[in-house]
Amino acid sequence: MASSRIPSEKEPQDAAYARAQDAIATARTSDASALTLSGDDFADLAVLPPDIGSLTALSSLNLQGTQVSDILALSGLTALTELFLLDTPVRDILALSGLTALRGLYLTGTQVSDLSPLLPLTLFAEEYPNSAGLAFQNTVAAQADPQIAEIANIADDAKRATDLFAYLRKTPKGVARSIDKLDTRVDTTQQDVTELETRVSTAIERLDGFDADYESRLDAAATAFRETNALKAPVVLWQEKETKHQAESAAARGDFIGSLIATGFLVIVLASLLIFCKDVAYALVAPIGCDPAKPETCSGFSARGLSILTLVAAFFTCLLWYVCMQMKLFLSERHLALDARERTAFAQTYIGFLAEKDSSDEAAGQRAAVYAALFRPSTDGIVKDEGGLDPSIAAALSKFLTKSS
Repeated sequence: MASSRIPSEKEPQDAAYARAQDAIATARTSDASALTLSGDDFADLAVLPPDIGSLTALSSLNLQGTQVSDILALSGLTALTELFLLDTPVRDILALSGLTALRGLYLTGTQVSDLSPLLPLTLFAEEYPNSAGLAFQNTVAAQADPQIAEIANIADDAKRATDLFAYLRKTPKGVARSIDKLDTRVDTTQQDVTELETRVSTAIERLDGFDADYESRLDAAATAFRETNALKAPVVLWQEKETKHQAESAAARGDFIGSLIATGFLVIVLASLLIFCKDVAYALVAPIGCDPAKPETCSGFSARGLSILTLVAAFFTCLLWYVCMQMKLFLSERHLALDARERTAFAQTYIGFLAEKDSSDEAAGQRAAVYAALFRPSTDGIVKDEGGLDPSIAAALSKFLTKSS
């Protein structure tokens, strides 16, 4: 059995990127003021689509919990007032220095080590309802500098921002601070190297079984391709047969109904003649030269009457035979049309099983059952007589003589 396919790490990222593109397109179409690229659907989002820079009317953006580390695409969103970057791997926030409308920025849990690009954003020092101002707890900058960590815990939003900006302005960018940043970057680099080594090892392990899996899937695909192409022609053939038999069935049904109506009409005419026109009926079956006023002229054998009755009986026998044949033809064509439709459905089901590329024993058994039903012996559709009513005169005489004997 072929080994199961191991999904690529890039597939979830590509799916999240596609969903982000759709959300951005929807926001641009609706001229939305808020956009959320957060939650389970965007947990694997690592790169921001460049189209996000076109949402110049956007005032609120949520990227919490994503894998986005580069936010350069946000530098043109000058109308942005609220930005959520919590628990993202963002390190550099220089792109935010021009977003002077920002009054709510959430950096908690990020990798930001330098907060000085926020100095031009003076609105953080003002009080706004329903806004946490500037939140930077548990950032790399707060972990590296105890003073920044202390400021991050200030409850008052305006005082927190004011004290941070005052501290950033008076703190010399000396060697000690540079060394702290360098140490932080070295630690981050080491983590990246370790993660890269892990990914390389995982990729090597996956490549070990790639050849066998690839060959197995290639063989399965080739087999499915051959079987699918082999069944396409029968599907088309049976669809054509179904259409042909449906048309012939409709024509036979029309002939059957028409002949049945004609037979009924003739029976009514004959019955009316016998009931309401007794003189005419008597004249037809009476001997030649019969005069009703002279009964003695009407006795004896009537060859004309026997001939007329024989012709009428023969006519109705042929008519009933024609009606019966049309009924059989209609039922036969209908049966063949249903058989062709059934075979088409079986062929399409079999092709569907092949498309699933399931190599299990259960799937093979299902395909074998459908295949056997698909290529079962064909029927001719002819409706057989099973001892029903035979309207012919010969059959009636035969039954009478049999009973007499």
